[in-house]
Amino acid sequence: MRRLLYSATVAVILVLGGCGDSADEPESTAPPLTAAATTPTTTVATTPATPTTEAAPPATTAAPVDSDSGEDLEIVQVEELEYLVDDEETWTLDVFYPTEGGPWPLVVIFPGACDNCADTSSARIVAQGGAVVAAPRYWHGIGSSTPTEYLAGNTHGDRAACAVGYAQAIAGDYDGRADMTTVVGFSAGVHPAGWVGLGVANDEMCDEPIKHLPRGLVVGDGQFIFQDTAWDRAFQDEGATETVDRYLNPDRWNIVDDLMVHLWSTESTLTSTAIEDPPQADSWVWLRDTTGTLVDDLRAVGALDDGTVDFYDNALLLERRMLDRGIVVTTVRYPGDHRYNAEVYDRIMEVANGRSG
Repeated sequence: MRRLLYSATVAVILVLGGCGDSADEPESTAPPLTAAATTPTTTVATTPATPTTEAAPPATTAAPVDSDSGEDLEIVQVEELEYLVDDEETWTLDVFYPTEGGPWPLVVIFPGACDNCADTSSARIVAQGGAVVAAPRYWHGIGSSTPTEYLAGNTHGDRAACAVGYAQAIAGDYDGRADMTTVVGFSAGVHPAGWVGLGVANDEMCDEPIKHLPRGLVVGDGQFIFQDTAWDRAFQDEGATETVDRYLNPDRWNIVDDLMVHLWSTESTLTSTAIEDPPQADSWVWLRDTTGTLVDDLRAVGALDDGTVDFYDNALLLERRMLDRGIVVTTVRYPGDHRYNAEVYDRIMEVANGRSG
């Protein structure tokens, strides 16, 4: 029997990723959290906590990063812990954790489109802010899949559930709290983050199912249903329609009552999709309208005013449907290019600690 974990498709779809350069490391380098007055120490711990999995690889140290927490936290990185082995890959994640203090909230960060990488840069920064952070490696983003593969079957999103479930299972080994889980996604990472964060993923394939629904979701600078018209053929597939409905239909979300969400985008939108108001009968938008209200909602948030739908319009649409569901959500458009900035990291820490920004 399939276990449907969450129902967060809407927020993810809108803010999700179809963008992000295919590089060894996702483009997430940004200023750290608001700098502390003190200078970070260069001393590193040599004995990390022991993971629950057998034959865990040795830990390696990560350079300290200034945080706004008022103290300098010493961070250790544990590399390539296996959370799933299937017929396609051996799937691994890295863990970053402070050596002192806690217990800390758990944050799982999915990178943008990249090959054989994890968003270790952002993971270090967030860990320095006071969190145990899991960074899944070798994530399949838009650049690694055809549109049909990405939308139909949902296996990539379900593997994201395995990463979160495994991170929760081992969080206590690093003084992390699995019951305070926040899921983060950037660019193409918005899709897996949202798939899990809103509770539409199926964890049947996972060795460690999700034990605690996420209490926070931070996703930004991406889009999904509004990818360019090259995706139209994929949206004609029945599996793709099911995926879209799970993302866009709040009635299908399986979330905690006090879920906290931050949606963000930047001014340097990488893609936008032309749309008329009203859309023609053969417009791409009708292929994506599973609830019968998509065009009305886009018009209501002003997304049709300039004849294009971009990242920020995705976020506004998602916000509208989240508010209808009673979710605590903030939406911000930041200046700058396609990457995290210091304010986004601050919002991640606020959400992870149960505070709204």
